[in-house]
Order: sequence, then structure tokens, then C-alpha cells
Amino acid sequence: MLIRPQYAEIEKIVEEVIRILDHNFSTPPTDVIGMHSPIEELEKVLLLDSVDDVRIVGICGMGGIGKTTLATALYDKISNQYDACCFIDNALVVLDNVDQVKDLQNLVANREWFGAGSRVIIICRDEHILKEYGVDAVFKVPLMNFDDAEQLFCRKAFKCDDIIRDYEEEENVEAIVLNDPYEEEKLMVEVLSKMSHLRLLILHEVKFSGSLNCLSNKLKYVDWHEYPFMYLPSSFQPNQLVELILKDSNIKQLWEGKKHLPSLRTMDLSHSKYLIKMPDLGDAPNLEWLNLEGCIKLVHIDRSIGLLEKLIFLNLKDCKNLASIPENILGLSNLEYLNLLGCSKVFNKQLLDKAENAEHLKKLDMSEATLHSQSTSSILKWIMFPFNFLYTRGYKDSATCLLPSLPNFSCLRELDISFCGLSQIPNAIGCILCLERLNLGGNNFVTLHCSFKELSKLVYLNLEHCKHLKSLPELPSRTCLPVGGEFLIGKKPPGSYIFNCPKLCERDCSSMSFSWMIQLLQVNNESPSSIDRINVVVPGNEIPKWFNIQSVGSSMRIDPSPIMEDNSWIGVACCAVFMALDDPTTWKNEWEPEPDIMIGFQNKGVGRYFGIPIILNRDLITVKSNHLWLIYFTRETFFDFVRNKDRILKKDVDDIKMEVLSNDAKGLRIEVKNWGYRWVYKQDLELLNQNGNSFARKRKFLEIENEAQAQS
Repeated sequence: MLIRPQYAEIEKIVEEVIRILDHNFSTPPTDVIGMHSPIEELEKVLLLDSVDDVRIVGICGMGGIGKTTLATALYDKISNQYDACCFIDNALVVLDNVDQVKDLQNLVANREWFGAGSRVIIICRDEHILKEYGVDAVFKVPLMNFDDAEQLFCRKAFKCDDIIRDYEEEENVEAIVLNDPYEEEKLMVEVLSKMSHLRLLILHEVKFSGSLNCLSNKLKYVDWHEYPFMYLPSSFQPNQLVELILKDSNIKQLWEGKKHLPSLRTMDLSHSKYLIKMPDLGDAPNLEWLNLEGCIKLVHIDRSIGLLEKLIFLNLKDCKNLASIPENILGLSNLEYLNLLGCSKVFNKQLLDKAENAEHLKKLDMSEATLHSQSTSSILKWIMFPFNFLYTRGYKDSATCLLPSLPNFSCLRELDISFCGLSQIPNAIGCILCLERLNLGGNNFVTLHCSFKELSKLVYLNLEHCKHLKSLPELPSRTCLPVGGEFLIGKKPPGSYIFNCPKLCERDCSSMSFSWMIQLLQVNNESPSSIDRINVVVPGNEIPKWFNIQSVGSSMRIDPSPIMEDNSWIGVACCAVFMALDDPTTWKNEWEPEPDIMIGFQNKGVGRYFGIPIILNRDLITVKSNHLWLIYFTRETFFDFVRNKDRILKKDVDDIKMEVLSNDAKGLRIEVKNWGYRWVYKQDLELLNQNGNSFARKRKFLEIENEAQAQS
């Protein structure tokens, strides 16, 4: 402990150091990129206006994200507001690079060491350490936005903010990154022709004038959004090119003849609406990714595509005028993703017959061990066929077509053959044991002769708008989640979707769907990589009594406090009865939101909602009928609704509402009859599964006499 004379001398020394340094910034340095907004937010967290307490705040984030830079900039801005004396009254203390709790206990053992108004900032990568120590708040440093990141890159790499403008006469530039959507000034493109050492070129929405006569032959990476010219310079020799990305370009043809492309791995010309011919890729042996989506004038694909033995991804979606693709495409043994959606002129029986006889498509071995051994020999993991034609009211009169037998794609994970007027479905579908997602919606079949009983990985089945369907196939007798719980971004959630199938028996349909949902719930609860929500849409008029809390209004308050600390509680299940009705008065314009039903939660005026994952289209719905929508949220998903912006679990949960909302639009009126929910516990699943067969599980789920309701 310091005695008074020592204190006086130390105070003099500190004051002299401060005077020499003149450390009195009132604003952060102007050259700190992207820090102004985070500094303002951190100031709010520090509660700088409060002078009656000591506040300790942690700053966390991944390495290199700017934690120390942020703390330094804040220190420079506010340090002059604090006294510098040895009793540390009204002190500002910054502790950097703390990686253990004991470090904090040694450095900041007691708040009473600090006088009123003091602020302590602790910088640490690990949020857990900060919370274990007991900081008052944790500030997570946000990622930079694109513009700030680009500016920082330019400044660090080239010591300037605008490379082209600052280096117009510089021939030794090796990289350019520029994103300037709001800049009206056009840049002289001839500048690029002078940069013979250029290796990296990224230009997004940059306006140019002039002619591009040449490009550096040293280029390895080119990403030029809205490339304004019809060709690449004829002198360009892309021997070192690894990635070529020209989205939304004016390209008509890349170049004449063949170019040597030994290093090329990615070519993306998507939405190049003037492209009429793709290049000869015979000398691109390492090409893995080819994206030609939305190239609406492309008519033919060069036969050289069949030589691309390393090709993994081929996207031809919405190439509406594509008349044919080479038959040798089906010999690409490494192809994992093939998208032909919207290429109606390509699809023909000859192509399917060739696929059926492709040598690399081995006969499916039914044993699980063989499938695991083949999983690395990626055949076709995802495939989409061009069947999503525009549906109209004349759909029911469309010509019926018969899909030939599918080839045995033993690694196929997703199959979408929706809206193609099929009257039969290949039995081979029931043998694709890796299948996870199956969309058969909008077809004309009356029954499905194949069995899905062995599809143990199936987590998504869509039969919506199958208006002639009279019976369902056997659903999987056992279910397991895909390894890692992997589901494609933007896809509909797992579950079964049986909507607008007026000839199906409601009771049988509900029984099978509920049984399968219970299987999914059980497996999901036991899996380390769980699904955040599961959906079921089936014909139905009444909410099952199992949902013991019900309402006819649009919202109701819920009280989750009894279950928040209960480890046997696993999630919440919601159910709504709804009907979609033809109503021309709801039609406003083409740009209005789609008709929808949403279930969600609102907490302190902030809500999060999930729309029903079915197609609600007036031209498809011609019969009035009630349906049930069931949606299950896991415990973790529900907790996300009741956390504040600092990700701290709210203890005050008396203002949580559950809501069911509908949106009438585009000729459809959505009526929600009633809805309800139930907190789901582990013992619920045990009761539902105790008898071990589908019918027993369904009866338990739909049981009219419900114990929980009787007790309430």
C-alpha cells in the first residue's frame, strides 16, 4: 500500500508524461477504417455517463478481427475524460490479450480497488472467460462490411484507397479490388491494358469507358461483375488463370478457338444473357466448377465438356433455349451436382436412356457397408431435372408423360421431379438408399407403387398438389439423420408435405405422417446434430387433443418460466388448422408478397416468424379443404427467441407471445380456424413410442382423452 509522499511523487510523474504525450484526442483517428460505428456501440455498453459505479466490459472476437484496434481507438477518444492518480479514482484501464481467468484475478481482483466512475476494458478471444470472471457486459466485435474490408485491403496492400485512380501510370500493379456501385465517374479501361503484371482483378459494378485491348497474361483470378464487352481480348493468354467469374456480363463469346487452360478450376458465366457459344474446354483438364445458369441465348454445349474428368458442379438452370447437351456428359464420374431446371428443350427420352446405360453408374448394392465404401466415389449427389414448368389452371389437362426407369444413382441425395405431369414413378426410387430429399409434387399419378420403407435417410417428402393421388406408399420404418445434420441452404425444412391432394383419405394420411414425424422427433432428440425444426402439412379439420393449449385468436401470451430450467423439456410443437380460398378481391399487383401463413414468437415487441413451406398458388388450388400445419421447434431454437441482443437468456419472460399470422394475396384468402401448442418433454416421446408400431403411435398422438388436458 502506498504512503502519501509516494502518491504525490507518482502523481507528478504521471501528469508530466501526459503533458509530454498530449494524449487528448476527442475523436478517433481518421485513418481507422470501419471503427466509428463499433466505437459508438462500445461507448453505449460502457455507460460513460454513469459516474457512480465501476463498470467492467469485455471485448471478444476471433483473432485479427480488430479487438485491440477498437480498444485503442476508444482509448484515444475518451482517455482525456479520466484522472491519472495513484489511488485510481475515475480510472480507465485496458487489459489486452487475456487468455485465462487467473490473469484477470491477478490483475483485477477487486472492483473496490477502483474509484467511482472507473471503466475497465478486458480484451479476450474467449467469451466464456469473460463471463466466468463476471464482467458487466460483453461486446462482440462485428465483422467489417464489404466496403470497409475492401478499403482496408487496398490501403494495406497498395497504400491507397482507390487503386485505379492512384495508379494510372503504374505498370507494376499486381492486384486490383474495386466495388463502386454509386460512383458516376467512368474510368478509362485502357489503364488495365498497361498493367502487364496484374495477377488479381476484382471489379464489381464499376463503370468504364474506352476499349479493352489486352489483359495481363499473369492473371490468376478474375471476378468482373457486369463485364461490359462482348469478348475477352484476343491477345489474352489465360495459361495461369485459376478462376474466371463474369456474372451478368455482356459476353457473347469468350474467345475464338481453343485456349490452353491448365490451371482453370472455376468458370462462372451465369446470367450472361448474350452468350451464344461456350468455349472449347478440351484443354482445361482441371476444371471443377462450371456455372452457365440463366444464359438464355445459349443453344448448344461444346462436346469438350465430356472430357472434363474432374468436373464436380455443372449448372445449366434456366438455359431456356438450350436444345441439347452432349451425351458424353453422363460419363463424368466425379459429377456431384447437375442442374437442368428450366431446360425443357433438353429433356428427352434419349438422354434418360443414355443415363440408364452409363458405365460409371454401377448396379446398386443394397448393403449398407457397400454404400459407405462408395460414398467417396461421388457419382451424382444432387440432381435436378427440368420439370418445374410454369403451372396454370390448364395444368390438369396437360399431357401425361411416363418417366422411364431412373439409373441407379447410389449416392443420390436429392431428387426433384415435381410438376412434370408424370403418371408413374420409377420403382427404383425406393432403392436409392442415400436419398434424403424427395419432391414428387404436382404430378398425375394415382398411386405410388414403389415403397419408401428402406429409405432410412429420408427426412423430406413433398407430395403437394398431387390431385389424383389416392394412397400413400410405405414410409421409412426407421429414420436416421444425415451425417453432420447437413441440409442445403434455402431448402424447405425436413418433414412431409401433403397439401391439396383431395382424393387422399384424411385419416390414413394423418396416421402415416404423424408416425413418421414422431420418428424424426425421436431421432432428432438423440442426435448430436439436430434439426432446428420439423414440419408436417396434411389434410385435417381438427387440432389433435395432444396439443393441450389451444386458441382461436391470432396470438396468446405464453409462460415458459416453468420449463426454462427443466432438462427433460426438449421443444415446443405448434399446430394450426387452415384453409386457402379463391378470393379475387385479394389481388393487388404482381409485386405484392405471396400468400402465406406464419407461426412465430414475439418478445418485447421483437418477433421472429416462420412461413408455411408449401406452394400457395391460386391456379393450383381448386378444391376447398382444411389442412393441418404442424411445426416443431427444438429447445435451442426456442431459446433463441428469448435471448436479448447480448445473447444473454432473459429471466423476464412474461411478455412472450406466440402468434399465427396470415397474408391474403394474389387471389387467395387464407383462413386460420384455430391453433394450439404443447411443451414437449422426453417422456412424451417415450409414451408415443412405447407400443412400437405406427398405428399405436398415431392413436397416442390423436388421443381425444388427453391426460394433460384433463389435469388443466
